[in-house]
Amino acid sequence: MGAWLDNLIPLKAPAIDPAHQFAGWQPAPPVHAGLGCHLLADQRIPVEDGVTLSADVYTPRVPGRYPAIVQFAAYSRELHTAGIPTGSNEIGAPPVFTNHGYGQVVVMRRGMGRSGGEGRVFLNDQDVDDHAACIAWAAAQPWCDGRVVLFGTSYYGMTQPLVAVRRPPALKAFFCNEICTDYFRHLTQFGGVPGLSFFNLWMGANFTQAMFRLRVPPVVRALLSHITNSGLKHIWQPQLMKRADGLFRTFMRQTPVRAVREWYVNWLIDGKTRAASSIPPGPSGRLGEIDIPFVVAQNLGYFNLHQFGCYDLFENAGTAPDRKWMILAPAHYELPVYAWQLEAVAFFDHVLHGAENGYREQPPVRYWLDGAGRYEGAADFPVPGSRPLRLYPASSAPAAGTLQTTAPVPAET
Repeated sequence: MGAWLDNLIPLKAPAIDPAHQFAGWQPAPPVHAGLGCHLLADQRIPVEDGVTLSADVYTPRVPGRYPAIVQFAAYSRELHTAGIPTGSNEIGAPPVFTNHGYGQVVVMRRGMGRSGGEGRVFLNDQDVDDHAACIAWAAAQPWCDGRVVLFGTSYYGMTQPLVAVRRPPALKAFFCNEICTDYFRHLTQFGGVPGLSFFNLWMGANFTQAMFRLRVPPVVRALLSHITNSGLKHIWQPQLMKRADGLFRTFMRQTPVRAVREWYVNWLIDGKTRAASSIPPGPSGRLGEIDIPFVVAQNLGYFNLHQFGCYDLFENAGTAPDRKWMILAPAHYELPVYAWQLEAVAFFDHVLHGAENGYREQPPVRYWLDGAGRYEGAADFPVPGSRPLRLYPASSAPAAGTLQTTAPVPAET
């Protein structure tokens, strides 16, 4: 009865904008299409210490054995598939993947929502152990062909290289968007400055007691998706954007649970050095242990959080040069994050099924060329033949508030 009710209303996928799906190319048709979407809600994944984690599993409706896309993060997933633009809604739309022959496994880490156990600081070694166990679990499911890939944005992207350095046997490839690899340098102390505004918003929006306790039945999420992903979006989205600043201020005023408050104090006040910070180091420094194909994408407008993990991964991963790709995209970020799903399908089809869909011919680096309004390709990054350009903030009129190529002259005293 539960499974029947969970699937009573099919999830509605959003209208896909090709401009945010492919980086300057169009692949050949996918290996599979039109396979439908079926939900297996709140599946229990056993991990260490007798704990079970909760996963929503989306599979093609057509029976068969398919590769699995595993997604692991600290967030509640209760609103993800409702199409609501929450800050954690970064998994994509499940029907897009299942229609093309991929199962999607969305896992909540220990202590969050329906998952058991108690969560420690974000991105810790126990989480990585659990992530690896989830990959092995997915590979063993009767609907899976034994092969697992990863996909996701931000937190769902950052966990990918973190587990990939462990080399789980079933993990064959990953596609990450907007990542950090050195958590102290990229996340908590970017440029030596604590990320006060970001942490106030992020923690207040995602880690309050209300979010830990949130429960939204799958049939309700599906019903909401028919509103958020319909033509009504042109009505509600502009109204929401008008109120975005007020919503952000509301989130910033919320009080996270005690453990998260303690991490907040450490990251902003007590943990000003690597030795004092409670944030785990991240996979930077171990990226050479990654040997599987991957794509890393990054929008060029998001500078002070995710930008540099992309370059670190591409430069230092041990993956063969002809099996890794980097996409530097225009300055665009929209929630929910539906970007790059079809690019990922083409990549996974090529890597897992050997599809000659054009991915093999894509240059290792594709970057958005401002002004020209198009992608260019390059064999490496920095782009061969380019030169570094150092910019300085201007502080005196009439150029104050702009960037200049000459160093400012110190004012006389």
